[in-house]
Amino acid sequence: MGQTSIGIAIPQHTDAVYRRVKLTNDSPSPLLAGQTNLFVQEEYIGQTAVAYTPTAGELELFYLACERLTAWP
Repeated sequence: MGQTSIGIAIPQHTDAVYRRVKLTNDSPSPLLAGQTNLFVQEEYIGQTAVAYTPTAGELELFYLACERLTAWP
């Protein structure tokens, strides 16, 4: 899948840093709605719910990027 990834931090609300990933479903099949496991390369980083995404459709995910990263106020 094609993807774009950026880090997001809003120090007024929390010092956590989140990653936003925009994916394009370039597989020949749709992605079905439901729970999915998240990996960065081969490292498991958690679970999230995804919406139904048709072929060539876009999907946006937010997840905690790293507990060791924090935003400066």
